[in-house]
Amino acid sequence: KMKNKVIAIVLVTILLVVQLTACGFQRGKKEAYKTPGQQARELYVKIIDCFKNRDKDTLRSFFSQYSIKNNPDIENEMEAAFALFDGEIVSYEEPFGDACGGFDDKAFGADSYIKTDKGTEYWMDFSGWLTCAENENKVGVSYIKVVNVTECDRREEKEWENYTIYIGAGY
Repeated sequence: KMKNKVIAIVLVTILLVVQLTACGFQRGKKEAYKTPGQQARELYVKIIDCFKNRDKDTLRSFFSQYSIKNNPDIENEMEAAFALFDGEIVSYEEPFGDACGGFDDKAFGADSYIKTDKGTEYWMDFSGWLTCAENENKVGVSYIKVVNVTECDRREEKEWENYTIYIGAGY
């Protein structure tokens, strides 16, 4: 009888240790996991920081190798996008980020409105690939689009292209 009780206690103890360890591992894993939409929103905030600081090197690092290789004018596109802003970025709406596709090929992106200290409003979005089984070099940002919404509101639609800048969309 005593031997059976000891065996039962040891088995229960082992099961409890395994259960607690497994739950702790999964709990930590869930806390560390970010949805593709969260990843897109976080990257968007980093992109805005690059615009605030006019940091071309960091901004370039977000682009896919494919996009950089196929857009020889990407440096000038970044400069033009920075120049489109008429002042310092002072605020932006919480970005909307989303993703679509399967595990092997998952596109993602985010967008929001941005305001400068001069009261000008912009809309910026980006799109890219989180995963791309066909070509790993496509993983990263494909393009960033910046629109001076304030100027577009004052103009006819045929003039809007003058107030819209794309970075990386030349392929």
